[in-house]
Amino acid sequence: SLHEEILRQLFELNPAFAKTMKSKQYRYSKILIRMKHELGVNQRQMAQLLNLPYADYLALEFGSLTIAVNAYESVFVRLSQVTEDDIQSARTLSLASAV
Repeated sequence: SLHEEILRQLFELNPAFAKTMKSKQYRYSKILIRMKHELGVNQRQMAQLLNLPYADYLALEFGSLTIAVNAYESVFVRLSQVTEDDIQSARTLSLASAV
């Protein structure tokens, strides 16, 4: 398929890209993005829910290979403890800081 051909060419041109796409960090980043969408929050709100600096959250979402796999696992544990009140609070504080 065209998609597979494009990926094959990308992997040939940039072996580091292939390493990233095949990593646990990349797979976990996709799960993290899906969870963010399911919670209905943006990146800044997600960082706040996780009590992380925004830049650190972005690195997690990017799937950076410099982040240890257990960091993602810790994030997933924290997300499992998030309440609806936490989500509402993150949305409210995010809106207040945007004004």
